[in-house]
Amino acid sequence: MTITFNVVFTPGTVRRLLPFTLSLLQGTGVHLRLVANGCGPEEVDLMREAAAGDERVSQHSLPGRDPVAHGAALNQLFDAFPIEPYFAFADSDVIASGDFMPALWPMADGQTGVFAATPVWATESDTVVPAGWPVLSGRMHVLPDGSHAGSTYLAIYERAAIEPSWRAAPRGFELHFRHSVPRAMRARLAARGWSYRIFDTCRVVNLQQLMEGRTLEVRDVPQLHHVGGVSGANFAGPSALLRGLPLLLRSKHHRRPTRIAEYVAFRYFLWRRGHDPRHRLVNDRRSLVGAFAGAVLDAIEAGEQVPPPPATGSTDVDRQLAALIAAIEGHYRPLP
Repeated sequence: MTITFNVVFTPGTVRRLLPFTLSLLQGTGVHLRLVANGCGPEEVDLMREAAAGDERVSQHSLPGRDPVAHGAALNQLFDAFPIEPYFAFADSDVIASGDFMPALWPMADGQTGVFAATPVWATESDTVVPAGWPVLSGRMHVLPDGSHAGSTYLAIYERAAIEPSWRAAPRGFELHFRHSVPRAMRARLAARGWSYRIFDTCRVVNLQQLMEGRTLEVRDVPQLHHVGGVSGANFAGPSALLRGLPLLLRSKHHRRPTRIAEYVAFRYFLWRRGHDPRHRLVNDRRSLVGAFAGAVLDAIEAGEQVPPPPATGSTDVDRQLAALIAAIEGHYRPLP
């Protein structure tokens, strides 16, 4: 069985992260599609060179000059390659330390999606949606009732099973605000206790699968290590705010005042999450891990000794970070 993982690269990340992605070729039956999301010609050339050197690798560029959000990129890819029986993707900052496919594949009976590669800065408790929390966000995949809602870091979907859900979701794999979800679907979600103001990437599709009696599974795959958040830098901070608002205003979903209100609500949530004591430690660990991983890559590229890891305040994260660094030291090969 051959499964093609779509790996989306945003501007300024290809030279550093392409070696991460190429490590996934250690997986049995794995093929890669290197996707340029607003990348410049030099970065596209790097992807094309990698594709020319291995028949398991191909390159694809999304239309347009500016990067789009991850969910929008997934929509375009899902639409562009309809004959593939499985739709798979992986974040560009996931590195493999061996053949990960035996732990990830195949799916169990009744499953339509398997997921892996939770970021190393997240503990098991960080993946649980707190009671009353208004947003079903990226790292949270365990719902209050114990159901698993999948993740967006590395996934394999059975395409035929999820396509009706994808088509029923107004924005497909994209982020949904509550009022962008059809009324009947919103009522069904609320009946299950899943009445969120914001549904992050892939969540509306995934929750529909659960309501249809199917299951999703986030698996612990020891051979996969995820830094987490590297490519998302293009969609964070004040510059992302200025880029995102015009894109939203051009959206066809709802009237302009509603779209503006939704956008402001989302930015307020991001601000609130950054100041919420329940999430501040997670955000601090995320920043610490990202900065340290960057320092490790700088050292490797300069031919210098890798610095010692920092204490993160969590024994689980310390262990996961050590495994990530071991994977980088063993399998990261800087581009010439």
